[in-house]
Amino acid sequence: LINCENTLLSLITERSLIKKINGDCFTPIAAMAKIKNNKISLKSKLFSNDGRLFSSFSIEGKISDAKEIGKISGKELLKSLKLKIKNEKDSSF
Repeated sequence: LINCENTLLSLITERSLIKKINGDCFTPIAAMAKIKNNKISLKSKLFSNDGRLFSSFSIEGKISDAKEIGKISGKELLKSLKLKIKNEKDSSF
């Protein structure tokens, strides 16, 4: 079995984010994890279904926290996007 530890940690981080938001192949999301100097960073965006609104979140932490970094990102993206959608609905009256 051939395995690249950095690739695996990036994959774990990104999949943890997707799992946190209950994402699937049709979820409008972008995520990119990078490892540098024993730290992992995750940049992510979650879009509304119509693509008009989006939420962005970036985080960096220890590579040993890869899974937790993904979960935190998912939680923050959902919270931010829900607030934007709510504010848009409230302002349309």
